[in-house]
Amino acid sequence: MTAGHSLQGYAQFVRRNRALIAALTLLGAAAGSTLVVRSPVEYVAQESVAVTPQPTGAQIDPDRPSLVSLDSDAQILSSGDVLTRAAATSGFTGGADALAESLDVSARPNSRVLIVRVTSDDRDSAVAACAAVVDEFLQTRAATETQRAQATAAKLSAEIASVLDGLSALDTAVPGDSTDAATSASAASQLARDQQLARLADLEDQLRVVTTAATALPGTITSAASAPASGARPMAGATVASGLLLGALTGVGVASVRDGGLSRTTILSRRPGGPPLRGHP
Repeated sequence: MTAGHSLQGYAQFVRRNRALIAALTLLGAAAGSTLVVRSPVEYVAQESVAVTPQPTGAQIDPDRPSLVSLDSDAQILSSGDVLTRAAATSGFTGGADALAESLDVSARPNSRVLIVRVTSDDRDSAVAACAAVVDEFLQTRAATETQRAQATAAKLSAEIASVLDGLSALDTAVPGDSTDAATSASAASQLARDQQLARLADLEDQLRVVTTAATALPGTITSAASAPASGARPMAGATVASGLLLGALTGVGVASVRDGGLSRTTILSRRPGGPPLRGHP
């Protein structure tokens, strides 16, 4: 059978069964619409926060990226400790586990902005939980950075003390007896002193950076938590489309079975002694 004949056969099949296929297609769409209407309305609260970048330097985690990524601050935001406290503060139904399933965290490309979304069937609950998650994240980040800054400052202070001790030792060094030896020792001492002074200046600069970072805000809320006044039913269009497609496929299947039965009846009626078709003596 050629392709033209096949297409013609399909067209004839659809024309013969168009009423059945259309009815079952509409029935599938109606079933999908019913599921959408009965599904709960969801509210999505959103809040944005610009995270303060971390200082970098020889002693200050030089490999830590200054931009926000889902592998750094976003992981802190969605950590168990943060979600547990946020769920308790906001009274989110289901606790930390339910909040974790309702939470979505993303980062704007090439930026320091985190976008936090919380989905719930209650608008006020979604907004409160979203705000609580961001607040707990900022508090956790501030505490973490304070500890980090204190540890780094202690290390820098120890190195500064060591450099000062070295400078003190150079100041008390006794030159040699001969003039040439004294001159040589003085030149070497001055070179070592210059190197130590440069090292001291660098360490003091790093200490100032760390001290400043310890007092900086961990982040700034750029968009407070909010949610639309009216909620939305999840995947409403996809549900109706699925019902429509399922109804159409069911209609085609039923029509095929019915056409198959009619074809067998036609074949039998054409055999000698076969039952006559309706309307054909």
